[in-house]
Amino acid sequence: MLTQDIKAGDLILLSSNAPLAKPIQSRTGSIWSQVALAIRDRNPFGNINLIEATQMPTCPDVHTNSIIQGVGIVRLEDKLQSFDGAIAHRALIPELDEHKIEQLSQFARTYHGMPYSCSGFCAIRAIRRRNPLSTYEAFFCSELVAAAYQFIGIISQPPNGRSPSNYIPVDFTEENEDVDWIGSAGLGQQNLF
Repeated sequence: MLTQDIKAGDLILLSSNAPLAKPIQSRTGSIWSQVALAIRDRNPFGNINLIEATQMPTCPDVHTNSIIQGVGIVRLEDKLQSFDGAIAHRALIPELDEHKIEQLSQFARTYHGMPYSCSGFCAIRAIRRRNPLSTYEAFFCSELVAAAYQFIGIISQPPNGRSPSNYIPVDFTEENEDVDWIGSAGLGQQNLF
């Protein structure tokens, strides 16, 4: 997998070796403990960054140049170098048009810096699809990804789809995909870096 193949809107799956990831992996029966989204920087080169919600940051945020918990934007290259575990990519199909790329960038700008949110109870409720509607005041990783996809109109929002707070990382994996896609939207094959 080459980083130049990553496009805005593509999904990044992370399988952490950190102790905090083990309960997620155990409860969901999946090695994947975190998800993030590729976004394109607003510069002439269109660098690919990731927007992520994490309590275990591994690299500096591109806007603050510091390690932050919660919703951060990090360079894809930095994440690949600093993350302790496996990383995979799933291309968003079809690729986003320029309007949706800008919408995704707007989402990232709006929610950048928001706090991380997920207690053990929240995680268990998400697995059981019993969390209340998302408040958009704090995010856990898969809630952020689902909220972004809903914001750009490629997965269903309540009442037709579920709340972003009821998505878990395994929902975005090739083996157990469970996403309320709209139209022809979806994710391609899972490829390890």
